[in-house]
Amino acid sequence: MKKGAPRQLTWLPRRAIREHCLWCCEDREQEIEACASERCPLHRFRFGEAVPGEEDLHAVIRRKCLDCVMGLRSEVESCTSVDCSLWVFRLAKNLRLKPPSP
Repeated sequence: MKKGAPRQLTWLPRRAIREHCLWCCEDREQEIEACASERCPLHRFRFGEAVPGEEDLHAVIRRKCLDCVMGLRSEVESCTSVDCSLWVFRLAKNLRLKPPSP
């Protein structure tokens, strides 16, 4: 995510992944293309485009969040990194399918 840019709660998971990759590569497109971090759960999705045989992106983001907090599930749930583009998706729930609150 670009420095100073507000986190977008309306992004789709694919866009949030792309923004996270841009943040990781310090907003350098060339670094994303050259990324060699194949163990990163987001690596296949770093271009923000559909991937053949694409799995549930919410689950992919959840794996990245678990990776970020060294596998501690409780830390994912209590994460306070609200500026992270993945934060809103960290619980692997499809927010678009959530029924509206009464």
